[in-house]
Amino acid sequence: MYAKLFASIYQGTLRGNTNCLVVFTNMLAHADSAGWVDMHPRAIAEEVGLSLDQVQAAINELEAPDAESRSPEEAGRRIIRLDEHRAWGWRVVNHAKYRAIRSEEDRREQNRLAQERFREKRKADSNGSKPRKPMSAQAEAEAEAERLHPADVVVEDDSYRVPNCPFEEILALYHEKLPMLPKVRVLSNIRMLHTRARWKQVCAEEKFSREQGLDWFAWYFGKVAVSKFLTGKTAGHDGRVWCADFEWLMNGSSFAKVIEGRYSQ
Repeated sequence: MYAKLFASIYQGTLRGNTNCLVVFTNMLAHADSAGWVDMHPRAIAEEVGLSLDQVQAAINELEAPDAESRSPEEAGRRIIRLDEHRAWGWRVVNHAKYRAIRSEEDRREQNRLAQERFREKRKADSNGSKPRKPMSAQAEAEAEAERLHPADVVVEDDSYRVPNCPFEEILALYHEKLPMLPKVRVLSNIRMLHTRARWKQVCAEEKFSREQGLDWFAWYFGKVAVSKFLTGKTAGHDGRVWCADFEWLMNGSSFAKVIEGRYSQ
């Protein structure tokens, strides 16, 4: 297992706290796709070269609330105990968030390379023919869904298939977590296609089960709920008050910005 390490880990309230940083990065390296770390503190101590007491003190800090944390989830705690009846095994609170950012960065790079190839091909094929008309919104959504993972299959190995997109359950989570936003009354094809694309994007990268995918979308809508801007509680830079809706939240560009924390205030 591995984790992509973000510079922000050294720029928050753990800055300069060597033991906590060493223990936390060790946990990130051992976390599974759901963000679970099932390791005993003694094993962590042996791997990172700290005493058991030092590791336990660091774990206590990582489990504690942090009022200065940039993430409101779980009152700023970095890890949550999986079972209060034993002294080891945790869930990394923001694991899904940062894995999704990594996935989005990878997708952007793929899109950038695809655009470069397209421009080169168009330049090579330029012979005075009429340019094609832009795709309709529905055709664009269909193309995006198939580009991400054709036929719902991840071809790294044939042992994993992206679960069918539970559109109605995702919609129910939207209404449950975001009652202040516009309700979805029409199940249009475009909305369903964009939702399917986002579902594939999240589940295929992490090899999520249906339940894990729904948990991730519950986290996503919960993140939107604490944004004053996205929920229309404060004005934007232009002075206008605006709020997001389901279609905007399922759009690829908007989706990435929300995950990256562009609208966290």
